[in-house]
Amino acid sequence: MKFTLKVITPYGEVFSGDVDKMMIKTAEGYIGILPRHIPLVAPVEISALYLHLDGQVKEYAVSGGILYVTPTLTRVVANSCESKDSIDLKRAEAAKDRAELRLKEHSEHIDVRRAELSLQRALNRIHVVQTKH
Repeated sequence: MKFTLKVITPYGEVFSGDVDKMMIKTAEGYIGILPRHIPLVAPVEISALYLHLDGQVKEYAVSGGILYVTPTLTRVVANSCESKDSIDLKRAEAAKDRAELRLKEHSEHIDVRRAELSLQRALNRIHVVQTKH
């Protein structure tokens, strides 16, 4: 048995189709969604999104958003969502280095929260690329 999933960002639809299972991190931790899951609305953290389809696992890096589960459709409305194959590891590592440098500077001109979020996004991308399934 499968369920219908749509992953949407401000730039358009990233995924639409039937899946066996999905996993994503909410404010309460990682949650697995299976067919016939109870209705749910939850904030999505910067995390990996795992889609299980016919014995395969597709991985994405999600930069926050909202998860909606209804009896007929599950939606992830994300700030951004990148497939494992589309992530440039060198670019993600450079972004991580920049964010770490900004956080070490302790300058009054640095937006600390923005630098922390940038670091989390970069680490998430690196994690998704390096995860083996």
